[in-house]
Amino acid sequence: MQDRYVIVRADGTLFRTRKGKELYANEGAAKAAVTRHKDPTLRVLARQEYLANRPMRKVRNLMSGKEVEIPEDEVGGPCDPSMERYWTM
Repeated sequence: MQDRYVIVRADGTLFRTRKGKELYANEGAAKAAVTRHKDPTLRVLARQEYLANRPMRKVRNLMSGKEVEIPEDEVGGPCDPSMERYWTM
């Protein structure tokens, strides 16, 4: 399988364009997108490398009260057990 590339901010979170694009077919396409956005803090990583090193955050499970660790970019989303939306789906 061909590797995909992502753009990451300095704090380690995933960068998405205004149109919602986050995956690039090759490294050159991702680097071109970084150049277009003119932000020196953005960097290009292989998707597998990003997934292996993505920042985690501890949240409190809404039902059990226990702390769980989830990826930072999923906090507040439908995969966050500290949110009511997670339990009502």
